Amino acid sequence: MLQNKQTTRVLFPLVGILCCAMLPASALATINVNPGFELGTAGDADNWTKIYFGGGTGTIVERISTEPATGSYHMMLHLAGTEASGSHAEVQNVSPVDSVIPGNLYDLSFSAKRVGDLGVSVVPFYRIQWLDSDGSNGGGVKGMSPLVNFGGTLTESYQTITATDLEAPVDSDAAMIQIWLDGGAMVGAAATVYLDDVALTPEPASMSLLLVGAVLAVRRRRAA
Repeated sequence: MLQNKQTTRVLFPLVGILCCAMLPASALATINVNPGFELGTAGDADNWTKIYFGGGTGTIVERISTEPATGSYHMMLHLAGTEASGSHAEVQNVSPVDSVIPGNLYDLSFSAKRVGDLGVSVVPFYRIQWLDSDGSNGGGVKGMSPLVNFGGTLTESYQTITATDLEAPVDSDAAMIQIWLDGGAMVGAAATVYLDDVALTPEPASMSLLLVGAVLAVRRRRAA
């Protein structure tokens, strides 16, 4: 009976992994929570951290419902760099502990558009930081994806921006998504960007590796 219970514990996740492995990448569940900013209160989206400074009251990060790509809400990054220190508007999302498996590959995608021109000396960036979120391997940042300037992709209509084959490094168990605007230290460095549907998903090949591992685990338990 004990062996049957142990096998059942492996088979249940195995069924879930098998189903995910058969889905297209776009249908795989995201590892980050609240990708479309639908959950939240007023200007704050659940599971998202807002960071903004410089530009006085002209720098804003806010969940709004003006023009979402899908659903009812999206995020607005707006800055006006009128101070000597420049300005910065950013959103961050940290996935749950153990949502990341070291060595597996992940894809980042999000929808973005500019409202008007980017303005003078404004640059939009995105990046993934791979974290040891529970501190089991010393804590902190275990690696970063390349820093990407996506300003050349932006138009006044939503575009899908993607980064593929992002490998989770050794000792990581979670991922921080960062998307932000940096404005130069000059009057006129103003811009507004809308974000929506920010998703970090495991690649199908990585799901297949999980499937193989689960099958081997079942065989080992049966042989025991």
